[in-house]
Amino acid sequence: MRLASALVGDKRINKIQGEPVKSATAFSEWLSVHWLTPDQDRLFVDSSKARRRFLDRMVYSYDPLHSDRLMDYETAVKERLALLYKTHDDRWLSVLEAKMAELAVAIAFARHELLVRLESAALDLCPLFPKFRCIHLGDIEPTITSKKAIEWEDWLQAQWRDSRTRDRETHMTHIGVHRSDFGVIHPQKGAGETCSTGEQKILLMGVVFAFLKNRLEWDDKLIVMLFDECVSHFDFHHRVVLFEQIRLLHDSKTNKGSFHALMTGTDKELFSPLDGGASFFHVAPSFIQKG
Repeated sequence: MRLASALVGDKRINKIQGEPVKSATAFSEWLSVHWLTPDQDRLFVDSSKARRRFLDRMVYSYDPLHSDRLMDYETAVKERLALLYKTHDDRWLSVLEAKMAELAVAIAFARHELLVRLESAALDLCPLFPKFRCIHLGDIEPTITSKKAIEWEDWLQAQWRDSRTRDRETHMTHIGVHRSDFGVIHPQKGAGETCSTGEQKILLMGVVFAFLKNRLEWDDKLIVMLFDECVSHFDFHHRVVLFEQIRLLHDSKTNKGSFHALMTGTDKELFSPLDGGASFFHVAPSFIQKG
């Protein structure tokens, strides 16, 4: 499969097998792109919103409808708050809350399934990467498997019905999956946020590799992963193991999909273990040179 994207004048032209397509989103049938950037290094001490966004991007890969559910849920939450300010129409509020509950439970279960996948895949990573444990935080998330979806929907509807006065007075919805969070537990060091900067980087990299490993086992797409400044905070030994884990993902004969890694850095010497096994490019403004 040949995918191409190029600027022609001030317009971007995208093609599949030489035929033009409307946008690069058409590539998603064959190609999946992910990234890890320096601003994510502090994920475990960042806001819960940042962690939800990080988690949801991984969930999208398994459940294409997850994005639509999130948008529909957020819209319903806003509509409910707007309605609370204007009226006490219990019937219409109940309709909105029922819609919110159905979407919220589907979102929570999808996130939970992703965390289970990550924990399982982590067991088969290189020993340098910790066999982390995931925790899901929120109103229903910690015990989500203890009830059926319909039972959680009923519970959420009751909670929202009982909190209408408080939500109206405070101008916010106090209960729901828009307030959930997740954490990663290092088997020796404890909660991710209590680890050192280097340990957090290794833990985060382990989460990413667990995701990639599980994804490659069932998805036949080409998966492209950008590791931006991926070796910062890593000593030589950790860099070697990092590169080896990338090589294992790339060369695995059991993968259903294929894998391509792009790594960036400002010091070529840090990537010396890859000499002879990777392509190097020097990038400058309006200039790209191989070697």
